[in-house]
Amino acid sequence: MGTKDTIATLERNPNGIKFSQLAKILEERFGKPRQMGTSHRIYRTPWQGNPRLNIQNRRGMAKPYQVRQAIAALRKMAEQEMDVGPSGCEADRPKPPSGRGTQDKARRH
Repeated sequence: MGTKDTIATLERNPNGIKFSQLAKILEERFGKPRQMGTSHRIYRTPWQGNPRLNIQNRRGMAKPYQVRQAIAALRKMAEQEMDVGPSGCEADRPKPPSGRGTQDKARRH
């Protein structure tokens, strides 16, 4: 299942997502959780800021607000994957124009 399909599935019913289903999705995208064996699972994300996704098992179901946080993280991950070139290297990503050339010309005159 692609990222768009996964997000659509989660968005359809954030109240009805099984904990095991969400855990499987997050493990596929973000790797093994940092903490396991308790009612919580904590996944690291590859960006700075709040680099964790915490999900809890509430009677076999994921908490809806945590499902929404997972959706936001999956969207961000998809955006980053689109920004990176085919080799997986950020150097392949097209750089936005910096406008630096006009500043250099102004300094020379």
